[in-house]
Amino acid sequence: MKILTIIDSCYPNLSKQGKKVADYVKIKKQDIAIMSLQEISREIKVSEATITRFTRKLGFQGFTDFKLELAREDEMYLEKTNGNYMAKIANNISNMVSATKDLIDINELNKAIGYIENSKNIFTFGIGASGIAAKELQTRFLRFGKIIISESINHFQIMYSSILNEKDLVIAISLTGDTKDLIYPIEIAKKNGCKVIAITNHLLSPLAKLADATLLTAGRETPLDGGSLVSKISQLYVVDLLATGYAMNNKCEAIKSKEKIALSIAKRK
Repeated sequence: MKILTIIDSCYPNLSKQGKKVADYVKIKKQDIAIMSLQEISREIKVSEATITRFTRKLGFQGFTDFKLELAREDEMYLEKTNGNYMAKIANNISNMVSATKDLIDINELNKAIGYIENSKNIFTFGIGASGIAAKELQTRFLRFGKIIISESINHFQIMYSSILNEKDLVIAISLTGDTKDLIYPIEIAKKNGCKVIAITNHLLSPLAKLADATLLTAGRETPLDGGSLVSKISQLYVVDLLATGYAMNNKCEAIKSKEKIALSIAKRK
């Protein structure tokens, strides 16, 4: 890989901490593109500023630019070694669900379900591809008689957050957990005393730090494959866990609601 060649050429002139970052990149080069700056900092016990300085020393504008080039090189490698992509995608989806299952903390899941049961007004926010999972969450709970409003437009997220209070709940969905357009309305909601459930990849992300309950997903993405189906699967799996857990706790209400909806749809036909 070209980046490894650049690292080797710069290695003698790196600081002790810079060499620590370089060694980690050489070992974990295929994982770096899907990791956050915070994760890498925690893994190798150096500051985020040290990692940023390291990437600039290599000639990149910053960490994001560095990750993008790593992803490009990995993409080129995959194209040269392309095999049965149908099997690869199926395998990735299976691994994604299994990895997300291992990440879920049952206590956090039960806490989140409790918030859903006891909150007055509930909104689910997601921007871009995460908005699809937010919409699915709304649909799933509606079938069980629980009204949740899905909103993917930042302007309306801010408006809703401004009038929420301690009796209300926002379920925020974001792979990275640091999308600025999402963080701002969540900060407003928290200031108003509103509870927050975060569905995200990163436990140390700004979103997770704001949340009262955090459900981790394993839907890792490189900068080149944002919005892929595999990444959304992990979010939809968590949505399914929340909806199923709620339905089990509120079985009678859930069954009655499903029957009413089915009857109304049947009459329309």
